[in-house]
Amino acid sequence: MSGGKKLANTELMRAAVKFMLEAGVDVSGCKSEEDMLMALKGPVERLS
Repeated sequence: MSGGKKLANTELMRAAVKFMLEAGVDVSGCKSEEDMLMALKGPVERLS
């Protein structure tokens, strides 16, 4: 993406956490980055 304001990493993380909370993503059993990606796939696919 280009043309917009550069977002700070903290802003990106804040948005990601807000999305996960609103989407009801359960990350309690996640122990790796791959686990997190799998936990996020369901809610993201439901939005598509």
